[in-house]
Amino acid sequence: MVKNIITLNSIPLESFTSKGFKRIEANCAHGNEMNGYYTWAQFGFEMKDFNEIGESQIERLKKYLQQPNTPDKIKHCTSLQTKNGKFGIMDFKEGQRWWKENGFSFDGYFDMQKNSECGAEINMIG
Repeated sequence: MVKNIITLNSIPLESFTSKGFKRIEANCAHGNEMNGYYTWAQFGFEMKDFNEIGESQIERLKKYLQQPNTPDKIKHCTSLQTKNGKFGIMDFKEGQRWWKENGFSFDGYFDMQKNSECGAEINMIG
């Protein structure tokens, strides 16, 4: 399957939403000089529940959060961003530092619809 590739830093998000786009998906990679796992999380991207090979990314995140160096504030997070009214890892400075050091590649999405939980981050990107 061929997917379109979009460079967000040069195109305002309003130009996508005005054409009916509702969601951006990305492989947020880590390693070999790739830092998408951290950068896209900073911009409000969230993990899909399952990645493309069917692994539960949320379960993987829960396991990572059990490491001894995990700050208490984020040990019970179940997402990167605020989701269903619960704070995510990236909502806390300690969480951002921890994710930068301990994070992993993930299949992510950014919901561009009005009133979405990702929507608060639109101005940071566009």
